[in-house]
Amino acid sequence: MIKKLVLLSGLLLVACEVEEIATGDNSITVRNEDSGPVEVLIADSGTCFAGTRSTIQPKTTRMFDVADDAYICINGGGTKVTPNTDYVIEGGAVTME
Repeated sequence: MIKKLVLLSGLLLVACEVEEIATGDNSITVRNEDSGPVEVLIADSGTCFAGTRSTIQPKTTRMFDVADDAYICINGGGTKVTPNTDYVIEGGAVTME
């Protein structure tokens, strides 16, 4: 019985494909000019439902891998990004540099 469970578990792991949200062959650079850390979500839609979460510390620049259609979300709102572009967070808003 245990051998069957182990075999079944292994087959399920092989059958499952990992899907990464909003990641791809492109990248964006985001610099935080605010005085405090900012939590960001890199998502594949403007609804900012799911994606890669990260915190950018003050006066820090981070690079994120993104898909062709990607959004950077802060404070619940999403901003569509252009791949291979630099962005800045200032005053709680995201703008293209």
